[in-house]
Amino acid sequence: MRAVLISVFLLLVCPYGQSLSLINTFNVVCKGESIGQLEVTKTINDDVIDFKYLLDITTTVIFKEVRVQYDMDAQYSGGNLLNYHLIYKVNEKVHDEVLVDWNEDHYTIQSTRQKQKKDHFSLINFTTVLLFFSEPLKRTKVWGELNCRYQPLIKVEDNGYEMSTDDGRSNVFYYEKGKLVRATFDTPVVDFEIIKSSETKS
Repeated sequence: MRAVLISVFLLLVCPYGQSLSLINTFNVVCKGESIGQLEVTKTINDDVIDFKYLLDITTTVIFKEVRVQYDMDAQYSGGNLLNYHLIYKVNEKVHDEVLVDWNEDHYTIQSTRQKQKKDHFSLINFTTVLLFFSEPLKRTKVWGELNCRYQPLIKVEDNGYEMSTDDGRSNVFYYEKGKLVRATFDTPVVDFEIIKSSETKS
């Protein structure tokens, strides 16, 4: 019943052939200072949902300026992932480029860092980009787009969820009224926090 109501709502606000976009913008903060911006866009095009993730931060690590960029495009249909393409750069140099694509009965996974093609044979219906839009109620795992595998997702407080990574690090996402308002990230390059600054619909 809930799925039907959601479908009816989408048809009312987004007639067939038209698109509806939601843009969430976050200020990226490290040690109390703004170091960049994250913009995540969700666009509904009929039965396909497009996601765009753009992170651009610049900070100083051991007296050296470091610029980190994530650029990802992803597509969902029928609640399942169709594909995504992610480029991860440090100081303009590509550290990894990941391409995941659904092919009839499996996903083909290609990563320049892993230097080999892999297959994944079960449908993926929850990846980290979705965490930037709504609270992951009843979710216990999430597919990490960069490392191409599932990561555990644990509720750590009323509206906080911790995602653990393979190297023992963790990211924590905090929600208010079902929407992400801030998150903390523990990364190999720099630890930072994102704080929601705006939400735009078009």
